[in-house]
Amino acid sequence: MIAQPITHLREHPRIYALIAAWVLAMVSLPIQRWIAGDDILPRGITLGVVLQVIAVLVIVGMAWGVRRTAIMTLTIMLIAWGVEFIGHTTGFPFGDYAYTDRLQPQIGGVPLLIP
Repeated sequence: MIAQPITHLREHPRIYALIAAWVLAMVSLPIQRWIAGDDILPRGITLGVVLQVIAVLVIVGMAWGVRRTAIMTLTIMLIAWGVEFIGHTTGFPFGDYAYTDRLQPQIGGVPLLIP
């Protein structure tokens, strides 16, 4: 089944509000850091990622339906987590790296925000 193009976004102002909130959260990160210091960054980044995920899932859900969107989301998250777990554990294929403990929660040393 091929996804139907979404031609009626203008009829859904909430989508624009979600996208605007995501962009505002990300653009405001330097200002947040300037005002509150480095300790605010994990919360600000988390907020930005969560808003982005919500906006994308709403838009994709409109085109694919809830069931297909949920299946694809879970599949992609599991594959992405697996790749990141292998990558940070073995250094393959990205080279040696590690995640800081500042991004929580984590499973197997991979922050849940990553997948």
